[in-house]
Amino acid sequence: MTAAFQFATSLVETWTEEMRRWAGTKGAAVEAAGSPPIGRDARVRGWLAHVWTKATTTEGDDWSATGNGPHPWWDKSTGPPMTSFPRFDLHEIGYPIAILANQTPAWREVYAEILEQCAARYTTHWAAVDWLNQIGEDPAKDRYPRVWKGTIIPAEVFGQGYNTPGWTGNGLGPNGIEADPIEADGMLFFKGFMALLLSLSDRVSGERRWEEPWTMAGVGGSSKQWTLERLCSHLHTQWSAVECGLH
Repeated sequence: MTAAFQFATSLVETWTEEMRRWAGTKGAAVEAAGSPPIGRDARVRGWLAHVWTKATTTEGDDWSATGNGPHPWWDKSTGPPMTSFPRFDLHEIGYPIAILANQTPAWREVYAEILEQCAARYTTHWAAVDWLNQIGEDPAKDRYPRVWKGTIIPAEVFGQGYNTPGWTGNGLGPNGIEADPIEADGMLFFKGFMALLLSLSDRVSGERRWEEPWTMAGVGGSSKQWTLERLCSHLHTQWSAVECGLH
């Protein structure tokens, strides 16, 4: 059993541990009014230094199918069962970095490098760890927490074999198992966030790095070449073909 498979199929355990962690945490108030400009804000500079280290460190950070997974400082626990996948840390870093790039353009090379490294990780197995490992029905659905009833899962189908949101269930659709998370008929949130992050990377750097061919990891060690333009075009075609949109 790979680390990726174990992680992707442990939504209940991840949720339980996250609830325990939050139960022991007391939130501190954040003073927002009167904040100094970004360049003089020590907290922002400290965050940026940490993000730079995260993005540029390769030791102990293996996003491949057979590796031990991302470094511990990449978030793999917040918001289970739906947003506890490490790719959320990647694209959510992109939002403030893009804003910072507009406000402090003299540091553009730093921002561009962070975004490129985050975007590169988005093409890996661990970026799509749910789609590539959550095959068929969730084997843990008989152990879903009761608090999910009527909140995450509709009350009328709770306990009746309904898979929780966050379980992608690759193979349950009419097309069977779809190896490529981009080409797949679904996985909208993956493709949309990926397109946004790659676009921000190219915009901030001023280059067209992601318009050149790159490889997306797929099921069972497979892979396929894409470009940013092809990704967006494919997403547009899929969205246009279904009146209610993708899932």
